[in-house]
Amino acid sequence: MRVTLWLVAYGWIIVTGALHFMVDVVSQYVRGVRATSRETTYYYDMNTAFALGKFYLD
Repeated sequence: MRVTLWLVAYGWIIVTGALHFMVDVVSQYVRGVRATSRETTYYYDMNTAFALGKFYLD
């Protein structure tokens, strides 16, 4: 029971991190709506760090 609860909890964190990354960063890059500028680079870097930080920090 403890292992199942652990897998569900951390699995959910990994899934939400991956979905956040795909929706926020990859989808706008694929659609071509990401303008090239310093501000958008910071914006996407912060979202990437947040989404991928879920994998490593939790």
